[in-house]
Amino acid sequence: MSWRGGEIQLFYLALGLARQHYPNFLIVQPEGALAKNLEKAHEPCLQDTLKILPVRMKGELDARAVWEIARILHRRQIHILHMHTAHAVTLGSLAGQIARVPLRIASRRVHFPLRSGFLSRCKYRWGIDKIIAVSGEVRNQLLRAGIAEDKIAVVPSGIDLSRFNPGVPANRLRRELKLFQDTPLVGVVGHLSPRKGHTLWIRAVPEILKEVPGAHFVLVGEGPQRQDLQEQVDALGLSKNVHLLGFRPDIPEILADLDVLLSTSFSEGSPASLKEAMALAKPVIALDGGGVRELITDGVDGILLPYPESLFLRENRFLRFGRESAGGALLPGLVTAVVSLLKDKEKRHRLGQAAIKKAQAYGMEAMIERTKAVYLELLRRKK
Repeated sequence: MSWRGGEIQLFYLALGLARQHYPNFLIVQPEGALAKNLEKAHEPCLQDTLKILPVRMKGELDARAVWEIARILHRRQIHILHMHTAHAVTLGSLAGQIARVPLRIASRRVHFPLRSGFLSRCKYRWGIDKIIAVSGEVRNQLLRAGIAEDKIAVVPSGIDLSRFNPGVPANRLRRELKLFQDTPLVGVVGHLSPRKGHTLWIRAVPEILKEVPGAHFVLVGEGPQRQDLQEQVDALGLSKNVHLLGFRPDIPEILADLDVLLSTSFSEGSPASLKEAMALAKPVIALDGGGVRELITDGVDGILLPYPESLFLRENRFLRFGRESAGGALLPGLVTAVVSLLKDKEKRHRLGQAAIKKAQAYGMEAMIERTKAVYLELLRRKK
């Protein structure tokens, strides 16, 4: 299992509920990052209220895994089954029905449309009591797919404001890269996959460097596109200015060194990386799509790049979007936005200060309490 947004949100939720003495049983892949990070937490509450139960899951139609999960659910007399990925929804909804779990909840963290296949329709319409969408835009996608309105709750993803705040010390990354303190530095944080649109911003770098010759760019994250992106950087002769850092545990310190955080993701549910940067008073530039428009008010606490709904619908499969001519249509606006911010320190400061205030509403504590409220409401209705 990777250590990305969904896993981090579940980490926050599991620990938060355990600290409030609500028993948790986490069914996870053996040797996964989530289990390892929970074990590293070493909190006393974990001994009694948080149990990690490894189950080997080979796919969403793994019959052996379904029966093993069903046995666990029956043996532990689980009242609420909360599934956090699309594959988990398939396995869990089947296992939950076999074990007769009273309440079954699914989280939906992505903005792209539900698949139209029979399996997808079944698991979200009939195998689930409630779907937690991470933004209003994700909720709208579910409504378009025919999910009943009263079956959906909106709970935005949360961030750890004790780690992400303006007090995080800066200059660690600049020293690592041997950059001066006044070197313009743009950062991108995200999974290295086509739907994140990394090809788009890499194509914009040569034009940005014409206006801001000394600018540097860092890309933080891992994924299947790593080698391809590095080859794109090398082919454009950008290896001195674009740095692929891979997975990094020191995200707060990296964000502290940035002048601008950039997101060219074509689809976001409720992007934690943007919230984390905003909590450190960093101005954000992002495509105006999905849950991003609920987070950023253009020109007030960030900059939104126009992203027509027609473009999103046409390219909703995403697999090669970053290489398509449609993505290229976004280049001029992207270049202009980045250049204008890098050249205007006062504007960066103004946007950053407003961003801090916006980010305060997205603490992980709020996410935990709103999720717990969904649980309690469903339990009351069941009685």
